[in-house]
Amino acid sequence: MFYVVFFALLSLTLTPIGNAVLCANNCNFASNLNNPTPPTCTYVDKPVSEHSCQVVLTIDYNSGAVNGILNSKIPPTSPNFDGVTVFSLAREAANLTIEFDCSDTDKCDFTFVDNLLKSDWSKLLNQLKPLRNVLVDMLIDSTTLDSNATCPARQPCSGTGFCRMVYKFGLIL
Repeated sequence: MFYVVFFALLSLTLTPIGNAVLCANNCNFASNLNNPTPPTCTYVDKPVSEHSCQVVLTIDYNSGAVNGILNSKIPPTSPNFDGVTVFSLAREAANLTIEFDCSDTDKCDFTFVDNLLKSDWSKLLNQLKPLRNVLVDMLIDSTTLDSNATCPARQPCSGTGFCRMVYKFGLIL
């Protein structure tokens, strides 16, 4: 009995716990918000000191098209989430680009994409068109596509181009 306990304790001390992570390897995929299909990927298992998992997605709000890549990122990076929505001024188009880095659990990249695709996008999509219209009205004359003669207060204006506006929303937990 002593040998069994000794062997179990020895194997626990020799087995690294939590120092490796399983990440997708060069996994390109396409899906749609209306009929989401998670990606099918191959995975690579390396120590967290050598790589982290990365997701880069582009979502076309109008068509619902989702294009992305899941990949092992070398050298590893800190956990990160970055999302940028770009509105077209000339037509009703909007795209969201997301970059997500993680290394906390195996397949954290896949889990993120799977949860994102399963999310209810209807509320966000219903708010996008009015938001885009407000921004366009503030930035340009939509009938001529010329920049407004005056920009909103405290906004930089080039005089020959468009006003520039940046809206940032941060969530502090």
